[in-house]
Amino acid sequence: MRAFLLAFALPSVLAGFASDAGQGGQVPFVAGDTHNYRPTTQERYDGQSVKRFNLQGMSRDRRDMLVHVLNSFDLDIWRVGNATVDVRVPFALWNAVLSALPGNWDVSTMIPDVQELVEQTRPRPSLLAEPDEPGDPKHPPWDMNDILTPFHDEYHSFDDMLLFGNALVQAFPDLVTQTDLGTTEEGRPVRSWSIRAGQKKGEDDLPRYEFVVQSGQHAREWVGPSSALYLLHAIALDASHDPKGKWKELLRSYTFTVVPMINPDGYVYSHEHSRMWKKNRQEVGGLVCKEPFEAKETRIMGNYLQNGTADGERELPIKAFVDVHSYGQLCKHRGPDAILTIVMFPYAYSCEDFPADAENLMEAGLGAAKAMRMSEGQSYQTGQACDLTYR
Repeated sequence: MRAFLLAFALPSVLAGFASDAGQGGQVPFVAGDTHNYRPTTQERYDGQSVKRFNLQGMSRDRRDMLVHVLNSFDLDIWRVGNATVDVRVPFALWNAVLSALPGNWDVSTMIPDVQELVEQTRPRPSLLAEPDEPGDPKHPPWDMNDILTPFHDEYHSFDDMLLFGNALVQAFPDLVTQTDLGTTEEGRPVRSWSIRAGQKKGEDDLPRYEFVVQSGQHAREWVGPSSALYLLHAIALDASHDPKGKWKELLRSYTFTVVPMINPDGYVYSHEHSRMWKKNRQEVGGLVCKEPFEAKETRIMGNYLQNGTADGERELPIKAFVDVHSYGQLCKHRGPDAILTIVMFPYAYSCEDFPADAENLMEAGLGAAKAMRMSEGQSYQTGQACDLTYR
């Protein structure tokens, strides 16, 4: 699964976080007992597959009708795009779903057996729970001086990811620091790691900025946090081993702050109970979750972007904020099996409303897409979130 980037420049982000200040229209969430259910076993997906509907050449009304029918069966719709709709469906319901849809549909099978794929990607037990030889202290079996360390070959528990972050700080004390930005609904830390070289200003008194990368907002997108930790490790290695390298040069003017796991509660829940869990674990009573910026984790990040941490005011102006996700494949026009990853900027709620810095965001996205294409050969489409995902 390829990761895509949801990129925001800070004026747009901070305007969103501040938009409810002093306004009476915001409805706060009210804690209730309707979301206290926590299964004692792993949810299973035996007899289920993921189907992809190809919508190219179809009207929006026909797409909306498809989504309505799928929702009437209470199915888990993974994605509604401008060219495809992906849905998880039990084998036993598939014929009934097709019978409820008028006309003919171009459908392919993305994942033939969901449970089989879940088993293939299930993380091993936490390192913290593995027995040691009698008398041996616990220590992570990772070579922090090698980007090919086995840590990056598989998914990990939340606790092991924190352990790896701590190992980065110990291995690169002159470059890497960690900060707890806050705690989640269930008391887990929202932790960031920053990589910097020098003081608040770059060499020759050049201004210094901060570049913030967030991942793990959607709990089931496990590859996002893993990729974020890989990025941290790669930057630290390059900057420490090559004093004249590209990363050491960038760190003279930029501090890179990475928050690999903005939604720890949801991530843990997706590991321990429901692999398909997407949201956080905040209790919301009976309200429909439509009020913006009410999630505790979102508030934590918003406060950090605006104000810094509780330990002190923000040192550096933030130049960019990037949110990494891992389910952004869009079908190219040349066929349903081709995929196109995307770089998006606000807004998603409206295709008619644009942030004030939309032109700058578009130029930044196009530049990032070009750089990734030249480096890795992967094509990225750039545009406003609403236009790329909903039209």
